[in-house]
Amino acid sequence: MARPGDTVDLTMTDASPAEAAEIYPASYWYSLLEVPPASDFPGTGPRGNGIGTAMKTQADETGCADPRTEGLAELSRSGEVH
Repeated sequence: MARPGDTVDLTMTDASPAEAAEIYPASYWYSLLEVPPASDFPGTGPRGNGIGTAMKTQADETGCADPRTEGLAELSRSGEVH
């Protein structure tokens, strides 16, 4: 067991996206969101500005990404959040 002042050798490995989703809190993933500017709303769909027509404001864009839930971690496990 290490004590204060001891030298400790650590080995680091990269986490896979699924492992990172388990390690980093949802608020970290939430901070990575790049919400379109207010001027892009309301959404006009795939043939318009690419934002869904149900998205009327920026608040609608971020409403499904509540950092108090595991939703963002679930997205990351599926490989959709990078």
